[in-house]
Amino acid sequence: MAIQNVSVGSGTPTNIYQSSGETAVTTIMFCNIGQVDTSISVWMVPNGVSLSNTAQVLNAVDMPAGETFSIDTERFILADGDSIFAEATDSNAIAVTVSYINT
Repeated sequence: MAIQNVSVGSGTPTNIYQSSGETAVTTIMFCNIGQVDTSISVWMVPNGVSLSNTAQVLNAVDMPAGETFSIDTERFILADGDSIFAEATDSNAIAVTVSYINT
């Protein structure tokens, strides 16, 4: 199992994880390390496909200052080059940890 840590900004979705080979994403944790409330949106984008609303899995989920939100109920199996993007309404307020396994 491996982890990847990323900071999410505002204005443009940030690529928080790109699969290298086939991987299973087991957990994604979003932590609001900022001093103000924000919200997050998340997209799961297949390789070769442009980011669009059809790939959105979370839309403007409220993230109060100091809170953590986890996606850990489902496992996401990603093919080589598939990506996960996230965007927050407050710049650099969200720290993201992605836990994954190479399959």
